[in-house]
Amino acid sequence: MKNSKIILICLLLFTVILNGFINDDSYFSITQKDVEFKIPKGFPKPFYALEKNKITPAGFVLGRKLFYDPILSKDHTISCASCHQHFAAFAHIDHQLSHGIHGLIGKRNVPALQNLIWNNAFMWDGGINHLDLQPVSPITNSLEMDETLGNVLKKLQQNKEYVLMFKQVYNDTVINTDKFLKSISQFLALMISADSRYDKYKQGKDTFSKSEKRGLKLFRANCATCHKEPLFTDYSYRNNGLTINPSLKDSGRLMITGIKADYLKFKVPSLRNIEVTYPYMHDGRFFSLKQVLNHYTKTNREGEILDPVLQKGIELNEEEKTDIIAFLKTLTDKSFLHDRRFDNPFLAAYNNTASKKPNTQPIPLNEDQLIIKYKSAWDSVQLKTINGIPQYNTYIDNLDGITEQISKYPKKPDAKLSKLEELRLQLMNSKKHKEAIANYFTYGQPASLAELTEPCKQALSLTNKTDIEIIHTEIKKPSKTAWVVLITYKIKNAAGSDALKTNSFEVTYNPVTKSYTAMQEK
Repeated sequence: MKNSKIILICLLLFTVILNGFINDDSYFSITQKDVEFKIPKGFPKPFYALEKNKITPAGFVLGRKLFYDPILSKDHTISCASCHQHFAAFAHIDHQLSHGIHGLIGKRNVPALQNLIWNNAFMWDGGINHLDLQPVSPITNSLEMDETLGNVLKKLQQNKEYVLMFKQVYNDTVINTDKFLKSISQFLALMISADSRYDKYKQGKDTFSKSEKRGLKLFRANCATCHKEPLFTDYSYRNNGLTINPSLKDSGRLMITGIKADYLKFKVPSLRNIEVTYPYMHDGRFFSLKQVLNHYTKTNREGEILDPVLQKGIELNEEEKTDIIAFLKTLTDKSFLHDRRFDNPFLAAYNNTASKKPNTQPIPLNEDQLIIKYKSAWDSVQLKTINGIPQYNTYIDNLDGITEQISKYPKKPDAKLSKLEELRLQLMNSKKHKEAIANYFTYGQPASLAELTEPCKQALSLTNKTDIEIIHTEIKKPSKTAWVVLITYKIKNAAGSDALKTNSFEVTYNPVTKSYTAMQEK
């Protein structure tokens, strides 16, 4: 009997202690164990001082709610998570540039959010120097959330749920800037990616294929100067040879420092989860890892602007590129991408009280409304051009994405086609879709102008016995069968003096070998 009482008392004490460490929010419980921080094996000491902003279950849940709440934007339509999507390592894979209120387009590609407490600065240009200050930029950016901190705090102070949550975290109902920003940081601080296959391989818990092992060796020989293990970045700012985007006119780090040498320098991003964080580069100009590697293997020009480690270029054949990509995919951290702690608390799937609330879901569209919706979406897809290069691959992807969405609707039990299915077949057989496919097979998808001009330069070298100096390259409107490229170059004439010439080339694409061949026009 005495032992039974002791056991009962212990159980009661355990329950009281456990409840003290659990934040019983309406979505799912976050325990003290969920917010405990341990430096991953091999990682350096974090830059962010966690001791000055100790993470608690209640603080984490508050930060998570703020991250997913569009109340932070001027018209209550855009949240932090609108651009930073969990499944993409908190990057934004469906847009090249950030999107804001009223359909406005930002000026830079959305970076992934991971291992943030090891960063000493943020943004592509390093314009923010502390994690707690990072949210201020998108909140006040006129192309993103277009709000003021004062208005945000006022809205939160008028929200009874937020007042109670802030009181639970800070034992005070006053919501100020410091508490607001530190709450978001508690959520951001735990976005730690350190459980990829690469990490397990380093710990002897996984094996690599021959291709992945070759890729790791090639990576360390050619890429690790900037993308240092284990974080896969050195947090430096470098000019990687990208030409300036004429529509954005983004000069990079120069805008922050005012130093001429910082022109077109951007922060070296981490390559962790690189497989799922496309598009790549500060302006999202590349949509595949192959395009990125093609850029670096074709970057070979001397000068003070291009980073010194790239001035001699990187030599990789197609098999080596494949091996590097195989290795880069081992950096995908599925545990991080599916970590339930970071899921959207506004989703009904995690809301235990959803059944008690009135149904606020939108009324499903009927078939005629869906047809209008998808016809409008189809008409809105336009072929985009970046740096003079039409983006045929993304154009087709966007068109096919619409037909794929339509195909997901249930089919009729009888043999007759539904109106939606008829629309899908109509779109797939439309002139717009056929031309998109034909253009892709005719022209391919060059990663940059260099991929088209390089064959022209090689053709010039073969037909000229004397040395030539390329002065200018320009892509013209493609012919029906090939790209048209103008090459202006300097060559010695018979008298030994310099002569300026311009040749026009037709650059044809081979869809089998996925390569380009140049032939000089007569």
